[in-house]
Formats: sequence, structure tokens, C-alpha cells
Amino acid sequence: MQFHEIDFRCENVIANPPFEIVECVYFLQWLSRTQRSGDRAVLLLPYGFIDKQRPKAVQETMRHFIIHYRTPMQEPFVRTACRAEIIVLECM
Repeated sequence: MQFHEIDFRCENVIANPPFEIVECVYFLQWLSRTQRSGDRAVLLLPYGFIDKQRPKAVQETMRHFIIHYRTPMQEPFVRTACRAEIIVLECM
């Protein structure tokens, strides 16, 4: 099931959202609308994505979350060699 097709509350989310910037922002916006205060998500995101200043939507969306933990993945994804990090977010 695609994340945008889910129409119920997602209390705990474990996901590897799309790495394209626009799609990843769309996922985080969906997550902030779907979760309530205190709900958590464990995500695999492109390394440094949550620090991006542009597009502005990244930082605007990240204001809805508390970052509890982040650590670089030890190995890049096999087929793409993309660097990623594991991030634990809590919805505010």
C-alpha cells in the first residue's frame, strides 16, 4: 500500500520513504498529518536531508517533529550506493 492511500492513524511508522526531494517532503507532510503528538517514526532518509535549507518545505515540515535519534547507516544501499541515515522522529 502506498503511504498516501492510508486513511487511518499511524501511531508508529517504520519506513524507507522515497529519496527524491519532492516525494520525501510529501511523505513527511503526510506523516505530520497522520500522526498525533507523541507518535513516533523510524525512517531511512538520505544523509543530511533533514538539514536541507532548500526547498524551504523541508525545514517547514521538520518543524512538526522532534528528532530523538539519528545515525548514519554503516553501508550505502547496494544498487544505488546512496548514503542514508536512520532517524527517529516524534510528532509534536
